[in-house]
Amino acid sequence: MNDIRIGKIASAVQLQGSLSGEQQLSGTFNLYELPEYQYEGSYEFTPSSQTQYAPTAYMTCLGDIKINPIPSNYGLITYDGTVITVL
Repeated sequence: MNDIRIGKIASAVQLQGSLSGEQQLSGTFNLYELPEYQYEGSYEFTPSSQTQYAPTAYMTCLGDIKINPIPSNYGLITYDGTVITVL
């Protein structure tokens, strides 16, 4: 009975190593390259009532994206047609 194992090996920079087996080893190797484009927008966001986008699709980010907490001085104002409520 053949013991078949499937896996993936990924590396952004370099891949080195060796494989050995008691019988036969066969397979394929696909090289995936990092995108050539780097994200150049803001990496810091503060929640708001509007949807925000960081256009990072198919780009490399050079840092972490930071989502700030809602500032303590933000208030929520609602109006139901009769009463204005400030929270």
